[in-house]
Amino acid sequence: GGGFPGGGMRGPGAGTAPAAFETEVTLEELFNGSSKEVLVPHRFQAPNGAVFTYRHTYRVKVKSSWKDGTTLRFPETDVKLAQVGRVRLPAVTLVLRVAKHRYFERVGDDLVLRVLLHRSQAGRRLRLKLPMVDGVSVLEVETEGRVMHGEIKEFEGLGMPLSSSAAAAASQHAKAKRSGSSSSQGRPEGEPRPRGKLFVQFQFTDGVGGQSDRAGAQGGRETEARDRWAGAGRQR
Repeated sequence: GGGFPGGGMRGPGAGTAPAAFETEVTLEELFNGSSKEVLVPHRFQAPNGAVFTYRHTYRVKVKSSWKDGTTLRFPETDVKLAQVGRVRLPAVTLVLRVAKHRYFERVGDDLVLRVLLHRSQAGRRLRLKLPMVDGVSVLEVETEGRVMHGEIKEFEGLGMPLSSSAAAAASQHAKAKRSGSSSSQGRPEGEPRPRGKLFVQFQFTDGVGGQSDRAGAQGGRETEARDRWAGAGRQR
């Protein structure tokens, strides 16, 4: 993504870069905190007047706290190019775009996973194996009797890793609850970083009755789910 800003180059060797260059990250990359290399094009004019494009590599250490629209700014950088010699690349702003996940939706630091069931499955006891966002682990979920359309199960600590500040606050709160004290010591070394919640919502693929009933039930359940997820985010 990204594009070149308006205006021409100022002379031989002068370069331009996109004013803001968009780069896509996946939910898995955010969750795992992986490293990423982003190639950003810069246009230059050689002494003979020819215009060429040089793609510079910017290295990014992805953080789980980043959201769609997060901006990263890189300062001017000196490089040596065969066509024009040593030049200074202009400052670059990267804009993160989070790719839509096949199964998960992120709400703050929480994750929402919608499980599609046929109505004939709803009355049976089910043992489900649900893939987690890290791409490796699996969550086993058992239903206890009849499942309702829009029903939500809530799992602590299976959402996105919290930011350092949020994790420190969560660790302090948990420690205070255990000790009955409000003293702060930060997160002990080696202790896993606290994570948000996972909400598993069951939805029927064949509706929940007549067309008007289905629309009403669907709207009511989705409103309840949004309020619940938003409320969980506010509580932290």
